[in-house]
Amino acid sequence: MLWPAHSSANFHTYIFGTQVIAGAGNRYAAHEPVAFKSGANPADMSQYTVFKWGGKQAVTAEAWSEAPRAGGIATVHGQPHSIFQIPNLDTIGYVLDVKDPASATWLPINDQVTEPGTQPGRRITFRSPASGSCCQAGLSIRVTFIKLGDKPFVNTLPQEWTHTVFPVTFRLLRNGKPFQGPSKAKFTIRIHGSSSTCTRTGATVQNIRLPDVPVSAFPAIGSTSGGGETARFSLKCDPGITMFATLTDANKASNTSDTLTNVGSAKGIGVQLLQTSPSFSASNCGRGVPCRFGPDSAAKGNTNQWQIGPNNSNNTAPSNPSIAFQARYVRTGKMQPGDVRAVSTITFSYQ
Repeated sequence: MLWPAHSSANFHTYIFGTQVIAGAGNRYAAHEPVAFKSGANPADMSQYTVFKWGGKQAVTAEAWSEAPRAGGIATVHGQPHSIFQIPNLDTIGYVLDVKDPASATWLPINDQVTEPGTQPGRRITFRSPASGSCCQAGLSIRVTFIKLGDKPFVNTLPQEWTHTVFPVTFRLLRNGKPFQGPSKAKFTIRIHGSSSTCTRTGATVQNIRLPDVPVSAFPAIGSTSGGGETARFSLKCDPGITMFATLTDANKASNTSDTLTNVGSAKGIGVQLLQTSPSFSASNCGRGVPCRFGPDSAAKGNTNQWQIGPNNSNNTAPSNPSIAFQARYVRTGKMQPGDVRAVSTITFSYQ
């Protein structure tokens, strides 16, 4: 692009190279920067000399982005940013920062930010003096890739994904009016997905039949009785995976206690699940201890989530973990005979 008065502007297409995602598909919380196995994050493109001009001019440089937004605001590098989306990839987004190459301060692109004399989302990156040697203005751009939502990477990333994206627009203003530009920068990103996985083996739905027990077996609230059949869930995992699990009360998703909700005709009685796998020792679902329930979510740090394993110094799950549960009755209040029915689900999380 050329402008009169011996002025010019130039952007080069920046190729990030290949960002490789490998390993746990859900180890990152929403809006957390993704650590690539190879490829930098954030990617810092500095020392772009975008505009040059002759003659002494007092100008302001302004930068913004017109890229598609994923919606919402993410706090990254300690500052709020607008979240931008990568087309056809719903698990990874990105945020943008800009600055003058001579400055040490990155300025987040944020639609909620309005600087004096600018439109929302635009940032003043450069102010030149009215006198002095002439004249050039530069732009540094930083792109940080972040996790979007709770959906895991596993089985959602293509083997090779390439797209030219991330337009950043830059212009010069003089006395509040456009002086040069706008000029656009675009970048090419390649993301290669090679996430490890676990697959379930055996039955998805399992029933535990409890024996008939007389009311007299429960003399006080908290009294327990029962036992019997075992439900077992088996997985086959790639090496190096760290797996977590959450049990959820299907009849009351907000339940975080250690007792499932009974929806049968009996009163004053609930059902507890006891994890009987010898290698697991989580405090909220340890061997022989009633498991506590939590929301149906694979998010990292979910309430009453517990780790499957570990069985080695790397804190990873066994290659073929098997989790077994037994059920028992527990008295919860004034009792009335009848049938007892309770349902639990289990949600696995890669971390």
